[in-house]
Amino acid sequence: MKYIILIFAVFCGCSESVKQKDAIQKLGIVTSVDNCYKHKSTKRCDVDTNKYHIEGMIVSNFPDDDLFIGDTAFYKTELFTDKAEYLACKNNRCVSYAVCFWWMPCYEKEKSI
Repeated sequence: MKYIILIFAVFCGCSESVKQKDAIQKLGIVTSVDNCYKHKSTKRCDVDTNKYHIEGMIVSNFPDDDLFIGDTAFYKTELFTDKAEYLACKNNRCVSYAVCFWWMPCYEKEKSI
């Protein structure tokens, strides 16, 4: 019986996850947000920061479902032993918007960060 529980825990992702490392992509301080449009539950805008101009950026991935002038924005990838979690962050608050588990092809790519 304990082997069945162990096999179930491995395949459902219920085993303990240990954080290995983080990768951060700093986008900078938001200077303008223009040309926004909403499609279903996704809001996209053209966003300018002090570092980049990003067209069609999904701003609904960020905390409060939006970005505003003056926000400090960045993406963070947290790599665990069994998954990679993608977070959109602004002003030191983060929201998870995607997860890639160990059995998915995208996990191998993230192990190299």
